[in-house]
Amino acid sequence: MSSTYTFNPSLLNEFRLGVTRSQFPFQVRSFGKDLPRQIGLPPIVPGDTVPSFSNGTPAFNTGTASVRGSVAWQFFDMVSHVRGGHTLKFGVDHRVNRGNNFQRSNPSGSFSFSSALTANPQSPSGTGSAYASFLLGEVASASVTRHVGATFHGFSTSFFVNDDWKVARRLTLNLGLRYDYQQQPVERWNGMSNIDLSLPIPGTDLYGRTVFAGVDGQPRTFRKTDKNDFGPRVGLAYDLFGSGRTVFRAGFGVFHPHIFNNLYFGNPAGFATTTTSYTSAAGSNFRAFRLRDGFPSPPIEPQGAKLGPAAFLGQSVSMDESDGATPVSLQWNASLQQQLRRNWLIDISYSANRGYDFLAAGYDLNQLDPQYNSLGLALQNSVPNPYAGRVPGSLGAATITREQLLRPYPYYLGISVRSPRYGAYSSHLMLLSIERRMAQGFTLLFSYTAGKLISNSNLTELISFAAESAPAPGFQNGKFDRASDRSLDPRDVSQRAVVSALYELPFGKGKLWNPANRVLAQVAGGWQVNTIGTMQTGRPLSVSGANNFRANRPNSTGKSARLENPTRDRWFDTMQFVNPPNFTYGNLGRMLPDVREPGIVNWDLSLMKNTNLTEKMKLQFRAEAFNFTNRVNLGRPGTGFSPGPSGFNQSASFGVITSADDARILQFGLKLLF
Repeated sequence: MSSTYTFNPSLLNEFRLGVTRSQFPFQVRSFGKDLPRQIGLPPIVPGDTVPSFSNGTPAFNTGTASVRGSVAWQFFDMVSHVRGGHTLKFGVDHRVNRGNNFQRSNPSGSFSFSSALTANPQSPSGTGSAYASFLLGEVASASVTRHVGATFHGFSTSFFVNDDWKVARRLTLNLGLRYDYQQQPVERWNGMSNIDLSLPIPGTDLYGRTVFAGVDGQPRTFRKTDKNDFGPRVGLAYDLFGSGRTVFRAGFGVFHPHIFNNLYFGNPAGFATTTTSYTSAAGSNFRAFRLRDGFPSPPIEPQGAKLGPAAFLGQSVSMDESDGATPVSLQWNASLQQQLRRNWLIDISYSANRGYDFLAAGYDLNQLDPQYNSLGLALQNSVPNPYAGRVPGSLGAATITREQLLRPYPYYLGISVRSPRYGAYSSHLMLLSIERRMAQGFTLLFSYTAGKLISNSNLTELISFAAESAPAPGFQNGKFDRASDRSLDPRDVSQRAVVSALYELPFGKGKLWNPANRVLAQVAGGWQVNTIGTMQTGRPLSVSGANNFRANRPNSTGKSARLENPTRDRWFDTMQFVNPPNFTYGNLGRMLPDVREPGIVNWDLSLMKNTNLTEKMKLQFRAEAFNFTNRVNLGRPGTGFSPGPSGFNQSASFGVITSADDARILQFGLKLLF
């Protein structure tokens, strides 16, 4: 909904109010049909989906019964005032976001049937049948997970002012300032927990207390809100010769991406799920319960804050750091536009982008300090455990490994930091664009980009976040040496050219050749040819794999793995990688600096015919060819390094390409438009 009100010719107000709602259910077909009741199971077994039965036969797809959704409200108001050479705009942009997440896997439980329950007690080997146990309803073990949904919400408010100042006939300046305030997302029912390493667990001298949102003086969110998000912008446009045909433009701006959609899935440990297991106290040769009776006791619901400050002691945990800095993107550019003749335009530009405080992959805060790697195999020795009997689980045993004892928090297995603000990148691009505007039924656009994108974590668009994912391995030494992961970004394309053209054939009504015969004019007219060609270099490659108790990348021999004439059977020199010595990190970077996957050359072609049937009805025929030239565009080579006894690779797929993009695809269509 929008409204524009004009106070006078130089003053107006624009108001917009909008709401966007989305819902993404992903549910198996058995969901919501109460099938457990239909097969005779009692109400204690949740009726969401078909239960999972492990009975020696192929299992049903019990899958998930989940739903995600979001609602976003936007309130926008802007006042525009024109005075002399100034066009002043100022206003507010307020947004309220809500995200819902309810994920359930096997919500009706999993039931296991063992052959031991129908085996010959005197000679159990080779006797018994899991399926027979299933037919008798003799359950060996079972489990069911109870799930609780989460609803996160947050708001953002932005104030902005912008002045388009026409300094002179040939010069225009753009000056602006924006302030963004983005609330850290909170869960509606405070369903979040965290590990606070500055607080001891009550009654112990062990630091790393589990804290719960909104409980015992804790805030509702564990990240601090950034209140310093100012974004200045400046730009100019200058008509170099006063003819309007040659224009220079430049600009600089500071931008803060919207963070809610990337953060609203907070840390729900203790609130989201609880699994209840059922086994026989008498041993594996006895049933846990009869299937027809259902679970012996009700499943345990998630306990949340009732778990207490030692909730995850002795386990692997996740935590959110308090740093809530909003990602920052610094962008600047300069361009020169020249009109050539009447319908041609050339644009040469330089664009740069530097970002920091972006979300990156998690790392283990409980990582062993690399200085201890020199102990080698002694790290695996068992030593007396000073925490014996004080910590639940394996970390409370009489002995633990020396490596575990040397960790910063030996009474936790791992402490995974969720989405730290370590992501950083920089890009520099040169862009060339040549355009012929539509005239005489023909238009053409050619664009060429050359540049480099460097990052320390895989990047998505500015509005999104960084994430370690294929095809790049995660960093090896994230707590102590994140900087060594700075490399080419996995999505870097150093050169890319795209050509697109459209040509309306000069036949038919209103064209160069218009047959007098009406039928012939209908047949000959309305034809259009379109083509788009893409040529680009490949993305950089990453190599992962090692077998030395520590690294996930090999060492480089110091020589480039690039080949002058690579083939699909040997795309790079696999002998330039070697297994690192035990308990060291591989010296290979996150991405190879000079070895890329095969590039792409692809042409698509389409032929279209529009036939007017009536004034309001049109028939459209389309013939399309993708990869029209049927060129073989090779896929990525294998990059998994597997060291043999010599330390060099022994994998047959390493450096070998076994896939290619689609061959030519032809597609025909007929469409009635009215």
